[in-house]
This record gives sequence, structure tokens and C-alpha cells, in this order.
Amino acid sequence: MAAHKKVEAQCRAQQRLERRLVAAMGFPRVEIRAAAMEQPVMVFTAGAVDSLLGGGAETADARREAKAILRAQQQAWDAMDERLGYSRARRAEVEAEAHLDKLAAALWTEPAGSIAGIVANLHAVVLRYEDEGPRNEPPWRQIRSILIDLTRLDATSSGRPKP
Repeated sequence: MAAHKKVEAQCRAQQRLERRLVAAMGFPRVEIRAAAMEQPVMVFTAGAVDSLLGGGAETADARREAKAILRAQQQAWDAMDERLGYSRARRAEVEAEAHLDKLAAALWTEPAGSIAGIVANLHAVVLRYEDEGPRNEPPWRQIRSILIDLTRLDATSSGRPKP
């Protein structure tokens, strides 16, 4: 499953770059101090600025200033992203995942012709989906157990040594 390993490597690379980007820049954000609020609130989008400050003329200057701060921080984030290559790495990861999905779909549309084929299909399912939930909760522990049993049965029936 070389394609699966490639996706994992790209995911780890993208996560490293994301950590570096966040450590270097933080997330674009601005603190809003609205009169009706006891505590200031940190917001991350222009929409959140509008939502908190409303659309009235009395908050127009505060909205404009908050959005300018967000824009400047987003531009700095984008520049650092370009230098580090985070977005490029993220796109590569998404493309590799899509390729892996196509390979898996092609594998699963072909009927297995042997126990080894069933093992390959089941192994592909485990590799593709077990990270979507806790590994020791049903059904993953049971599926891995079935995979081991099928591998042992195939080895026994074909005269190969047991794994």
C-alpha cells in the first residue's frame, strides 16, 4: 500500500508546516470590545466582526479598524504560508487522498478470487478507514482479528508457513 504511505507522509508534512505557521503567526484575529459585552471577544473573520458590532453608524469606525487588522494579519499569514509552503502541502495531501480513494474504489469493485484477494480488500479497508475512529473500539479490533484469521487460513491452505 505505497499510496497509503504516501498520504500518511504528506499528512505529517502538512501538519508540521501548519504547526510552524501557527507558531510563527498565530491565527489572524482581532479583539472586539463591544459596549454591551462584559469581556472582550476574539474574532477570526470579518463576518464575526459585523455580527458582534452590528451594522450601525455608531460602530462603523470600530468595524473598519477591526477588519483592517484582520486583513493585515491575513496578508502576513498568506506571505508566511507562501514561504513555508503550507497551502501547497495541504493541496498535495488532498490530491493524494483523492488518488487513494480512486485506487481503493477500483480494488473494491473487483470481486476477490481467493482468500488472498479477500485479505487484500479487507486490509485496504482497514488502512483507509481505521483512523476515523478509536483503533481499539468496534469494529476495528474485530476486523483486524478477522484479517489475521484469513491470512492464517490462506497460508495453511496454500502450504505456506503461518505468519
